[in-house]
This record gives sequence, structure tokens and C-alpha cells, in this order.
Amino acid sequence: MTRTAEPLLQALALLQKLEPGASAKVQTNLDAFSPGSTELVLGYAFADILDRDGLDL
Repeated sequence: MTRTAEPLLQALALLQKLEPGASAKVQTNLDAFSPGSTELVLGYAFADILDRDGLDL
């Protein structure tokens, strides 16, 4: 796994690639649920899991 940026920024960029416009919607909804949850959920799920070397989108 290669990190190129802060995990949240990396996760939002990956989500944007998967579905344009989704990153802003998801970030808004997660922050409304619990402030800071965006970094926890997306930073882990997208930056640490989905953006691993060898996985295709």
C-alpha cells in the first residue's frame, strides 16, 4: 500500500473516481451523523482497504 496524501484526501479522491460528485455527498452525510466520522470511515475503508496495491477499481 502506498500513501500519497493524507488518508481522508486520498479516500475522497478515490471515491470521486468511482462516482463523480459522491465524495461531497458522502462527506456531508457522515459529518452530519457524527463530526469526524468521515475521516474515520473513509480514511480506513477507502485509503487503507480499497486503495491497496494490486486492486483494480
